[in-house]
Amino acid sequence: MGGFELGAAGLVEGGLLMVFSLFVRDTGVPRELGEFLGDSAGYPEGFEDRDWRKVSPAILGERIEATDEERAEMGIHYTSEASILKVLNPLFLDDLREQKKAAGDSIRKLTALSDRVSQIKVFDPACGAGNFLIVAYKEMMKIAPVPLSNFYGIELQEFPAKVARLSLIIAMYQCGGGQDERSHIVCGNALRMSWEDVCPLDGEVYVCGNPPYRGSTWQSQEQKEDLRHVFSGRAKNWKSLDYVAGWFMKAAGYGADSGLVSTNSICQGQSVPILWPLVFETGCRIHFAYTSFKWCGDAGVTVAIIGLSR
Repeated sequence: MGGFELGAAGLVEGGLLMVFSLFVRDTGVPRELGEFLGDSAGYPEGFEDRDWRKVSPAILGERIEATDEERAEMGIHYTSEASILKVLNPLFLDDLREQKKAAGDSIRKLTALSDRVSQIKVFDPACGAGNFLIVAYKEMMKIAPVPLSNFYGIELQEFPAKVARLSLIIAMYQCGGGQDERSHIVCGNALRMSWEDVCPLDGEVYVCGNPPYRGSTWQSQEQKEDLRHVFSGRAKNWKSLDYVAGWFMKAAGYGADSGLVSTNSICQGQSVPILWPLVFETGCRIHFAYTSFKWCGDAGVTVAIIGLSR
């Protein structure tokens, strides 16, 4: 893990500061991050003076998802960078790279690309510890500068939301971004919130993420009520849908291009005639997709990746 170690106990039992003060070794953090955390008294000696560039910010999210049994029970699982890029590349990164290649040495074309990248918003409505947003930010910064304020997310639990905000700041320092920038990560229930209130649809916006999947038999009562909130009045037999179907319905109604990881159950059997006619009625079409593959790690599911556009 690149010269440092993370342990499970601090992630599950401790606060955000404990993640760093107990489990980060041979790294450092700029003073601005101490101010962001709100309490520098708990830092080990010399903590702020070490080389923060050695740390992968995504590792924080990986350890949270790998050690938090409650999140696993909710159908929430860690997403590797390779899987994230299967979503982000066809969603919009490939197009940006092609535009940069076509621009060559043309100042006019490179300026147009820079202007475009600086205005793109990336929104993960099931962001967890922010790994989709981190990867998107770092890949976009390889193409042209983009402000951290263009990155939006919704996370159900407060602690992963704090880790997402902090990890994006770490990524910003590593990429040389503006040091006064902040992302827009909010804590709440994505299936009961207005996505446009979180990430306004003004300009080029992309939705991405790995929402929780939970079959109808294993859903909690609260999860069933979430689906009722999304599908009531749209379909009579929505109760048989997987929990992740709620995010596809919300994404279809939101109005931006999207790419989501899903259990492959929504692409077969009884889910197909329930969910997809509703999605297509919004004017969406399937823009790209990956056929089913086994999920890495201990999630024990077969997943698909589906991209929607208008």
